[in-house]
Amino acid sequence: MLRILSELLWTVRRHGIEISTAGAIDAARATLLVGFDDRELLRSALAAVVVKRAPDLPKFRRAFDAFFEAAGHPNDLYGRLAARGFSEVEVDAVRQLLVALAQQAGDGGEASVLAAIGGHAGDIEHLLRGAGMRRVERQMTGPSSIGYFVEKAARELGVSRAATVLGRMKRALADAVGEDRAALLASALDDELELLRARVRARLSATTAP
Repeated sequence: MLRILSELLWTVRRHGIEISTAGAIDAARATLLVGFDDRELLRSALAAVVVKRAPDLPKFRRAFDAFFEAAGHPNDLYGRLAARGFSEVEVDAVRQLLVALAQQAGDGGEASVLAAIGGHAGDIEHLLRGAGMRRVERQMTGPSSIGYFVEKAARELGVSRAATVLGRMKRALADAVGEDRAALLASALDDELELLRARVRARLSATTAP
């Protein structure tokens, strides 16, 4: 995620918009909070923190749109896996297993996480705006307790259980694509869960911000 953001900010700078180090840090925080699923939301969030002059806003929008149109950066799991060099067969194996695992999980929280990870744009944002996350947000006592509440939110949302389920995917992936490629795919899926945890942390941090 941060690599793509860095490339995006470089493109914005090339369009004549100055972005300070502090602005880049704010952009990273905003991106962790809103993610890449909703492109319009991301564009608005980044514009709010990096565009300092009204005349620069049209330039920012052009740079943002040109970046994603030209680079074709994916905004779903399967596109990201393909961008990382996984073959169509490997990506399809992940897709089928995620669907099967989500169905097997039934109504548990991990089912929602698995569906969101492998779902359509906005599914993760919907998960983060759900009742489970709101319950944790209401219990927040201050920034000093952020670590505890991140873990609490992860349990509430089913992230921890989803990690266990994804761990069991490795054997099935090995049968489908071989052990070496399965290990790489499993690592990529772990990265997706870590990104979700980062977004949970960013959202809770925003809750406690003055």
